[in-house]
Amino acid sequence: MSFNETAYANAQKELSNRKFNAEETAKARFEKVSSAIPEINKIDSMMKAHIINLTNFVFQKNDVSKQLEKIKSEYAHGETLKQKLLKENGYPEDYLKIKYSCEKCNDTGFIDGVRCKCFLRLINSYSIAELNRTANLPDCDFEHFNLEFYRGKTNNNYNIYNIMENNYMVLRKYAEEFNENSESLLIYGKTGLGKTHISIAMAKRIIEKGYTVAYSSIISLLENISRDKFERNNQYSNTERDIIDVDLLIIDDLGSEYETPYLESIIYHVINSRMNLQKPTIINCNLDKLDDLSDRYDYRIVSRITNYYKRVHFGGSDIRQIKRK
Repeated sequence: MSFNETAYANAQKELSNRKFNAEETAKARFEKVSSAIPEINKIDSMMKAHIINLTNFVFQKNDVSKQLEKIKSEYAHGETLKQKLLKENGYPEDYLKIKYSCEKCNDTGFIDGVRCKCFLRLINSYSIAELNRTANLPDCDFEHFNLEFYRGKTNNNYNIYNIMENNYMVLRKYAEEFNENSESLLIYGKTGLGKTHISIAMAKRIIEKGYTVAYSSIISLLENISRDKFERNNQYSNTERDIIDVDLLIIDDLGSEYETPYLESIIYHVINSRMNLQKPTIINCNLDKLDDLSDRYDYRIVSRITNYYKRVHFGGSDIRQIKRK
């Protein structure tokens, strides 16, 4: 998914705040400690001088490996002296260390130019919050999935409540036990049966487990990928990379997009790329019968979905109409 700009900006702002607070806390601790232990100031000044010397040596053309090792050794010795003084005065040895919320990226959000998982999780959280708001579905969790809306019989005389109760248990278990080897799912059925609700509930739970989830309607997904091709300088234009790299991709409302060879090729590329990487994907589809997929999509797309995705069929009546009554 090309994460929407609001979610990206909010996640970036939160990371900046975390970084600022961690560094300000460390600064305040240093002021407190240096006042109580003057020797700490002298050692810190010496260590800063070593860093400056180390930087200067790096840009010299001559072989300065011995000098560099000496500076590194003296810097490490200074660190040891600081820890010893802290311990002797009743402070933890790491009291002056900057304690970032994410030690992998130091709250910058990036590792070697690639988004850190902490950043992706934040973006996902804000994306789902935004999705809840715009979709007017504030209570999309497992606890608010009401099975009482599913009553009656199917054309084959099966009890709809029992079918949906089983679907609920299967999908909740999927979210609770999700891992990199989880299978892909096709959740299909007529519109208004709670497919979006249950998918958002699954996304929330899987994010809570520490995995990254990209959630997007098929229309938004295709629009963002197409837009990226014309706005290559846009800092948010990482749609294709993101949806391939993310732990779980959830595509909502497959079948609601325009039918063009170009858009169909994008859908195939997304599904095929993640299948080749053995990454799980969940597709929500408003088509009620699997045969409808063959009428709508190229055989390559149909083949991958029908052969590699576990199918979960939703039945019943449009819940929105039931609520209106």
